[in-house]
Amino acid sequence: MALMLDANFFIAVIAATIVSLVIGGIWYAGPVFGKAWMAALGKTEADKEAMRKQAPKGFAVGLVGSFIASSCSGLSSSTLGWRTSGCRPGSAAVWSLDSSSGSGSR
Repeated sequence: MALMLDANFFIAVIAATIVSLVIGGIWYAGPVFGKAWMAALGKTEADKEAMRKQAPKGFAVGLVGSFIASSCSGLSSSTLGWRTSGCRPGSAAVWSLDSSSGSGSR
């Protein structure tokens, strides 16, 4: 069984990485859960400036981690034989097990 790492695979990995970072940014924003997150860490508004200086490192680590997680997820789903029926406007993606891959029960 050969893995097909074509352009679609890499586009999907990059899109998943970007979406993950956007959702994380919204999640930890002040109006959503940012204030609760800061309170749980025991941080105050005065501590924000020190945290902002370390933000580029955290962003880079998050970017690399998200890219690795997206890549592993894509590789494992293609190794297991999962395919989608495609995403067309107005329709949902339908996951199915590719019986020709030899995975799953028959």
